[in-house]
Amino acid sequence: AAIVISGLTLGSYLLIKRDIKAVTQIPFIIYIISGIVVSSSWFLLEWASGNAHIVKGFITYQKRLFETGDAGHDGPFYYHVVVLILGCFPASFVFIFSLFRKTQLTPFQVNLRRVMLCLFWAVLILFSVVKTKIVHYSSLCYFPITFVAATALMQQSGELVAKRIQKIIFWMIAALLGSVLTVIPFTDVLKQPVIRAGLIGDKFAVLNLNASGGWKGYEFVIGLIFIAASGFVYRGLVRSKNTMVMQGLAVFIICLWMAVAIIVPRIELYTQHAAVNFYRKKANETCYVETHRFKSYAQLFYTNRRPEDYNYPLQKKYIAEMLDQMVKEGNSRLTSYFTANLLWMEYGPIDRPAYIVAKTPDDEEVLKIPGMEKLYEENGYSFFKRKPVQPAR
Repeated sequence: AAIVISGLTLGSYLLIKRDIKAVTQIPFIIYIISGIVVSSSWFLLEWASGNAHIVKGFITYQKRLFETGDAGHDGPFYYHVVVLILGCFPASFVFIFSLFRKTQLTPFQVNLRRVMLCLFWAVLILFSVVKTKIVHYSSLCYFPITFVAATALMQQSGELVAKRIQKIIFWMIAALLGSVLTVIPFTDVLKQPVIRAGLIGDKFAVLNLNASGGWKGYEFVIGLIFIAASGFVYRGLVRSKNTMVMQGLAVFIICLWMAVAIIVPRIELYTQHAAVNFYRKKANETCYVETHRFKSYAQLFYTNRRPEDYNYPLQKKYIAEMLDQMVKEGNSRLTSYFTANLLWMEYGPIDRPAYIVAKTPDDEEVLKIPGMEKLYEENGYSFFKRKPVQPAR
């Protein structure tokens, strides 16, 4: 991904500059060769170590990310446009309406701005084309968005928010985000009427809401602070007063800090707290822990797993055989080390207890696995145990 992004950025920049000869210069050639050597060394080392299946699985996985909405992470083509407009507000707003404002910039600033815009479009277009949609895929756009927005503010060449449509769009976004931050603290009060009304079609999400967020009652103030900060920024943009804009941004930072410190931990109580609690309990136990039909790294992190915990010879053999079989069958959607590893824990010979965490709506599917015992369920998650199984002779 890094090679593709840097290549697209550099290529588009050289095309705009009409400086194609730059690719024949010694520094550029050294950059390309060193990049290929360093990145290829990982593949060569794994292949030489007898782990060719890992290399094949990696390549297949990247292909699957590009061609399909992997692991349910799919979305429309404009997914990242919405993510950046809302997630980078108000910088995204200033960025959009300052794309063609580059007066009062030095030649160096103009050049750097051009590089940033090439980076922005390379990342946005690339991950809009990629079928798998995850929020952080477009995170590299944060830098060009904030850079271009900052240069626009520093120019002081007239109002950035002058037209009526601009003002309407600004307040639509501010009101939407402010309302979300204001309403979220009332989740425990509103969830039952919403569930009874059938407004949530996802069974797993409904079960998540069985948890209590432990709200104190004052958290809605964060939403009001957000709206107030939006007012400061709006007035500064309309009146071309950077001091007022900076004051508004300072309040935004305080609001963000409060949201991360107060709101996010309470949201986590609904989303994955039950699973994380289970993982922590298994941190000191010699066992395997894996998720069924949903992807996560939490089970590896919170159980303090180490590479040596997955060094069972029969595991390696089983996984290699499964990967080869998947490749032969052309089942590219299932071809991955993680899938093969899960199949080994659920069906293969294991030398220690294997704990499987699944979403409660998938209970029946997991219970069909021979030797699988259900321990309990909590807030949308079900926890299962499979005892050690001796290999067939």
